[in-house]
Order: sequence, then structure tokens, then C-alpha cells
Amino acid sequence: MWRLALVLVAAVAVFAPTPSGGGTAEPQLAFARARDIWTIGADGTRARPLLREAYAPSWSPDGSRLAFVSRRSGDEEIYIARADGTGIRRLTKLPGADLGPNRSSDGRRLAWSRNAEIWT
Repeated sequence: MWRLALVLVAAVAVFAPTPSGGGTAEPQLAFARARDIWTIGADGTRARPLLREAYAPSWSPDGSRLAFVSRRSGDEEIYIARADGTGIRRLTKLPGADLGPNRSSDGRRLAWSRNAEIWT
């Protein structure tokens, strides 16, 4: 008799376009795995960890920055970093969970959820 084990893993991958301005960086995906954000080439190669203790990645439209959620301050807050994971900056600072960052199509605004409301 055969036994079948099915394991479902919830992960959201987001695509980053090639950065504008003549950059040579290749498009990549960002995804959360084991409480960290990883990137991988659009062709499925070059997987690497990018940010520790982070999840819910959201690329800027030009692929130069990544918004994400982290508890590194003790509370779930929205942060932003350069595409290479450097220059991390906290954007939200109020008590309570700030979740699900998402960019406007022009990249000028960031929206997230907080206490069942949408904030920008």
C-alpha cells in the first residue's frame, strides 16, 4: 500500500523588474522562507538569502528597493532596503502590527494594512 504525504508550503514570490538607469542587474524574485527573505533569478538560479527575520517582500516598480515586514524592533513594522539588502530603514513606528506592504504602480506611494485599515 502506498502512503502519500502532501506538504503545502505557503510562500509568496514577487518579481522585480530589471533596474532602470542602464543597470545590468537581472530580474529576480523575492520570497519569504523560514522567517527570511530570499531572492532567486527569474530563471530559477542564484537563490540566496537577502534579509533575515523579514517577510512580505514588495519590490519598487524599478526594482531598486524592497519593502518588507520585520519584528526587529519588537513589533511588526514596515521597512525598506536597497535591492541588495543594504540601507535598511524603518518606515512605520506606531505600536501594533503593520503588515502587507505594497507599492503604487508609479512607486511614489506605499500602502499597508494596520488594524483592519489601509494606510499609505
